[in-house]
Amino acid sequence: MLNIQIKDVITVHPLSSAVNQKENKAEDAVSSAPENEETEKRVKQIICGKLGLEETQIRPGISFSDDLGVDSLDVFELMIAIENDFGINIPEEEAEKLSGPDTLIEYVKKQKK
Repeated sequence: MLNIQIKDVITVHPLSSAVNQKENKAEDAVSSAPENEETEKRVKQIICGKLGLEETQIRPGISFSDDLGVDSLDVFELMIAIENDFGINIPEEEAEKLSGPDTLIEYVKKQKK
């Protein structure tokens, strides 16, 4: 008779790790949804306050300069207000890419994570 001892061995399959990571990301997205909504709301309030706009003017896909007629000095002041309010730093290279409310909101959300 063959006598084999089996020791407790735990094997982690690489796929199970990937599944766990996906589950964790999904949980993070759900838990951060209210925070993202609050961030979006705050950014819109700052935009409206600094640029003298109504919130209804903030629509998806619009540009600060082309659609809202905002000059570069106003955009600069807006970026400073966002930095101060959220405690983040927006480098000049990044600020140049933030052409409208949508891109600004997404940038702030990413910085807050």
